[in-house]
Amino acid sequence: MFPPPKVPDLDKVQTIHDLRDKLRELRDRSGLSYSQIETKSKKAGTVLARATANGMVTGNSAIRKETLSSFVLACGVSEEDRLEWIQAWERVKVRQGQHPATSGLVSDAEVPPEATDPLPGGIGSGASGTPSSSPPPSKPSAGLIRWKKPNWRSRPAAIAVTATLITAAGVTMALWPDGQCGGQKTLRWTGQQCVGVAVPQGTDDLGVFGSKLEPVMKLIGKQNDAATKGGPGSYATVAFMAPLTTTDPDLPPDPRTVSEVQGAYIAQKKANDEPNKRPKIRLVLANQGAGEAHWEDAVQPLEKMADPHGPDHLLAVTGLGLSQDETKKATQWLAKRDIPMVGDIITADRFTKIANGAEPGKGMCLARVAISNTQQLNAIAKQLKPAPATAALVGVSNTIAGTADSYASSLTAFFEQHHRHQRLKPYPYDPRGGSQALDTTAQQLGKTNLVYFSGRAKNLKDFLRALHNRPERATPITVVTGSDGALLQRSASPDLYSGHPPVLGDPAAPIKVLYTPLADPTQLKAHPSQNLYEDFETAYTKAPFPRSDLDTGWAITAHDAVLTATTAIRKAIENATTPHALPNLFGVCNQLGLLKDAGINGASGYFSIDPNTGDRIDRQLPPQPVTLPLPR
Repeated sequence: MFPPPKVPDLDKVQTIHDLRDKLRELRDRSGLSYSQIETKSKKAGTVLARATANGMVTGNSAIRKETLSSFVLACGVSEEDRLEWIQAWERVKVRQGQHPATSGLVSDAEVPPEATDPLPGGIGSGASGTPSSSPPPSKPSAGLIRWKKPNWRSRPAAIAVTATLITAAGVTMALWPDGQCGGQKTLRWTGQQCVGVAVPQGTDDLGVFGSKLEPVMKLIGKQNDAATKGGPGSYATVAFMAPLTTTDPDLPPDPRTVSEVQGAYIAQKKANDEPNKRPKIRLVLANQGAGEAHWEDAVQPLEKMADPHGPDHLLAVTGLGLSQDETKKATQWLAKRDIPMVGDIITADRFTKIANGAEPGKGMCLARVAISNTQQLNAIAKQLKPAPATAALVGVSNTIAGTADSYASSLTAFFEQHHRHQRLKPYPYDPRGGSQALDTTAQQLGKTNLVYFSGRAKNLKDFLRALHNRPERATPITVVTGSDGALLQRSASPDLYSGHPPVLGDPAAPIKVLYTPLADPTQLKAHPSQNLYEDFETAYTKAPFPRSDLDTGWAITAHDAVLTATTAIRKAIENATTPHALPNLFGVCNQLGLLKDAGINGASGYFSIDPNTGDRIDRQLPPQPVTLPLPR
């Protein structure tokens, strides 16, 4: 039996930051996840929720003496050493009187002791933070929380009670900090998020990317357990890479990202359910972090996973992220390791494998299943003939982080080329400057009927609100944008339709948005080969995932990216006679280049891959624009 973990130098703890650092060190030494801490506290009768434990360490919640005591005991600290932790808490509490705004501590004087179950024999605290000789309060009846009336005139008391209420309501998201991230060594805690590669397994606690992704990660974990039962040689690993988290643990990721992972899972399940097909597919998730700022943490573990002599057998990376500079760097990094890639939502024209840095004669093994910006806008241009004499361009070139946005700059280049012989009023916009410039632009448009918008949907929503409030709001106006406009669908952005009057659908301010979606369920159902999509939709809703999540098209293209990678992997060993033979990276890349003739029966229709550019070639269903708002 291992001795209880002992954290040295507790006597040097003077500030709340010191205390949090020591709590973090204790958890690291214990090797426990937050779920395990919660389980151990329940067995001891103290019930410390994992979200509360996480908040104590990361700074998302205050540290109560009772929860501190419960935490250290659950981590294996002895009763004698627990007193040292309490003394450290008291020491910081005394300093609170000198620096109350930064204390992060809550005593019994600030939060009623009845609010949480006290520890048996726990040490109480008076208003001064000194030990109290009074006995601990009795445990409340089951299901009841008895509150003392707080002194709301005390600002620290109000803040403390509010923080406790938030934690009790379960609002704080349970994310794993500092190195371990639920025990997965290929994940790193930084910027309030776990970045790197998660390998879902059925026995793991899979909340490392937040509660919104946890259900689908559990499903992936079950698939992975089944896929790897046959041992090495019976399965191959496919990674799905995307920005899966935000820098604020209380904010969920982009809802389209959740549906992306769900679509990837459906492709994995479909592949593994096929009888007599090998290898089985193990799916791992590579998180680039908010804004893809941590793309290096996502790609570096993949190199080791691609080692042909290792246990992981990584043969392809799918998803890849958005059409922006971080994705370009990530794909170039993977290309230098000869790892095949299939992008799901990359649409910028400058993201072909040639434009992205492939050497002549060698090439970059990069395919993409989404239609390019040029394909999207050519379809729209047919509807806009003849183009109006005067139009405006809200031109964007960078992301909110200031890095190059290839999606936006690609749209801008097309709009300028399309209107090269006509007047195009320019209105440059930098997302880092907030939405005020969009308000100003809307005020200056006058009776302009057509605006090209090259930014992302989150900025476009602000622009639409500004258009709705402009002086010439009675003048009909059409906004043309790229595939990101799918986020403006009623199911994805109900706020645009629910106002009184709504931003979209107000007769007094007629605004239309025109874009070409990556994949549109209504169009796919109307096509003769509709069973390809309908089979996918049936599997998706049976999972069960919400049908409305399919409207943006991201789940559909993510499914097709994983399906494309799986097809190439399996074709690379189609004629192998060795029972447990697996292809190497070059064999998979070869097969991706040969998909022009074979084609893919994807959820987005039947398509193939151009071997020179890696672009999608639609074989049956050409892209069709969508105009919002749709008729109800």
